[in-house]
Amino acid sequence: MKEGPPAGRRITFTDMQGPGGQHPFRSASPPPVTIEPPDPYLEALTRQVRRRQATMRVLTVIFAAVPILLCVYAFGHTTFDRLRYRITHPEREISAAKKKAIAAQLEGAKTRANEEGDALAAGVRAAYTTDKLVARSDLGACPVRLGAPSTSRPDAYGTYGAYPAPWQRASAPFPFVRVLAPDARRVGSKASPVDPDKATIDPSTFTALGAIAPLSTMKGPSTESILFQASSIEGRAKQKYRERDPSEQIFAESQRLATRKLDYDVVLVIDRYREPYGTPRVGFTSGYVGGTAFVWDFASRKVACVARVHAFNSETVRYEYRAPKYAPYAGGSLELAGALRRDLETETVRAVARSMKHRAGPALGDEPQVDVADLLEDLGLFGDADKKPATADED
Repeated sequence: MKEGPPAGRRITFTDMQGPGGQHPFRSASPPPVTIEPPDPYLEALTRQVRRRQATMRVLTVIFAAVPILLCVYAFGHTTFDRLRYRITHPEREISAAKKKAIAAQLEGAKTRANEEGDALAAGVRAAYTTDKLVARSDLGACPVRLGAPSTSRPDAYGTYGAYPAPWQRASAPFPFVRVLAPDARRVGSKASPVDPDKATIDPSTFTALGAIAPLSTMKGPSTESILFQASSIEGRAKQKYRERDPSEQIFAESQRLATRKLDYDVVLVIDRYREPYGTPRVGFTSGYVGGTAFVWDFASRKVACVARVHAFNSETVRYEYRAPKYAPYAGGSLELAGALRRDLETETVRAVARSMKHRAGPALGDEPQVDVADLLEDLGLFGDADKKPATADED
């Protein structure tokens, strides 16, 4: 037990302190609380701010939720309609019997097209290389009348590089195909001779002619069309369907294709060519396409008509190009080159239609046939002096 202070001593405040001189038994009293009366204006302002904040939260939720709900509704509605359509219209295939009948019709059409195409190719090759058929006025007029090109826009605006795009090529109103002869070459003149090493035309790289194949591997456009349509019908017959059964329609198309009547094809064997070239706003030198055109009669499997074709560019070729602002007198070379090639293709089709007049037959006598292309080349009409105007529309 701790002893207290000695007897007779007075207890002071110092004796009541703790070991560290602290006062554990003493704390300050809190300040007096002053209660102010409420301010009516401040309370009204607080309520107004709180209402505005609540309104903004509600509007934010509405404007954010409405587009989301609309998207969900549209997606769900479309998905539901698609799902309902798939349930009510299940995928089906053409019956095996119909497929077999369609395949038989298409097989007959392809076999017939291949046979007719091979006969055409062999006949045209023989007429050009072996028989040397020529136009004979004494045998009568050509029974086939060829029309002019269906497009008269050799200067169609726009160009696909320097070569005509497929949709810009001249379309003939008759089955027409260009092929290259084995001895096809470029022609020149004394003023602009052709390098002998570059005179031969390679059909695999020379695309400006629009030739699809050399003479050795050619096929007629009519037979190629039958083969292409047969392949398309075969693909449709393999597809599944949900609506009306298309087997009857596909079978009817295959039947019409198998019994299609082939009348004639026109084949132009190109053996001479000169590329047109020009300078924008100055002029151009005409190109030239020379060859022999044959009309193949599918009924007799013979060449019915033949004509020697010489095609040149038009007197005036119109083209359009967009000149840059920093060089208003520059540009137009690619556009002019494309317009010249399109024009030469159109004039080639016109020349074929214009030249086909008489029936084909062997040459009479042993007199050599005079080729107009040789005369033109010797006379220098392919030279650089034959400049023609090239009208440009600058934009």
